[in-house]
Amino acid sequence: MDKAAMAKDVERLTIALADAKDQCSKLTKQLEDDQLSHGKEIGAKEVTESELRAESEKLKTFIATLEKERDELVTQLDESKQEDAARSVMALGLQSKQDESTKKLSELTRLIKSASAENTSLSNENDALSTENTALLQQVESLSSKARNVQHELDTVRKEQDRINKDLTNKLEEVSKQKDILSEQLHSRIKEQEPCGGSNKFRR
Repeated sequence: MDKAAMAKDVERLTIALADAKDQCSKLTKQLEDDQLSHGKEIGAKEVTESELRAESEKLKTFIATLEKERDELVTQLDESKQEDAARSVMALGLQSKQDESTKKLSELTRLIKSASAENTSLSNENDALSTENTALLQQVESLSSKARNVQHELDTVRKEQDRINKDLTNKLEEVSKQKDILSEQLHSRIKEQEPCGGSNKFRR
């Protein structure tokens, strides 16, 4: 039975109990009046003292039953109210926990979104750095290629210079040899052209 039904039953029993008590009070008064004046008519019907007493006892029993039933319903209603109060406290506790969970979930969602945004930013920065690194590597490769070409050209120039130096050395040696030969020839011719007398004079 729900609270509303129990409350209606309590209200109904309270009204019935009030009516019964009122009726019992009237019968008791009639009984007292009857004791004072025997033989009088009560309403349109004669009621004996024993009948009034019996009716009064029935009403008292009925009142006691109604009071008992009402008290039981009041007790049940109080227990129901206490249970409802306990449920309300529990519901408030659950609501508080739910609110706290919702708050934590909201904070976690915010952190996840923030981390996702930061991760996206880092990913973009990483892509930019990767692109820049690729460009730098290409520049280094290009410079390395140019350096190899320059080195090759330098090696070629050195080889050509060595060849020219060797040729010059050979030519200088050849010229020196020719010079020596010409010098010898010149001395020979000078000796041949000297006068014979000069030779004799030299002998004496």
